[in-house]
Amino acid sequence: MIARWAKLFEHGIVSGVTDLRFAPNESVTREQIAAIMYRYALYKGIRLDSFTQYDLSSYHDHTEVADYAVPAMQFAAGCGFMGGKTANTLNPKDKASRAEIATVLQRFLMAME
Repeated sequence: MIARWAKLFEHGIVSGVTDLRFAPNESVTREQIAAIMYRYALYKGIRLDSFTQYDLSSYHDHTEVADYAVPAMQFAAGCGFMGGKTANTLNPKDKASRAEIATVLQRFLMAME
């Protein structure tokens, strides 16, 4: 299992919460999940141009998305595998529940087919 995670880290799909801290036991936020899926799609060579232009401004909290995660959240919302928590909020800093992560993974796989 560690070898798999090391490979994901090596390819830039997952990274630490800072340059010096990985935080493997902390909860994952919605924007972090989007970033992981985005980096994985890039790694697999999936063309993302049309998805990363998705306009997040219809969500009242779009300015709360961290700079690093903006393209990832645009990709997630544009592909439809992650929408808002409500019709007009993304809640990017919310901790992702197991159910949310499972739903995102399922929708991601379906969108990438």
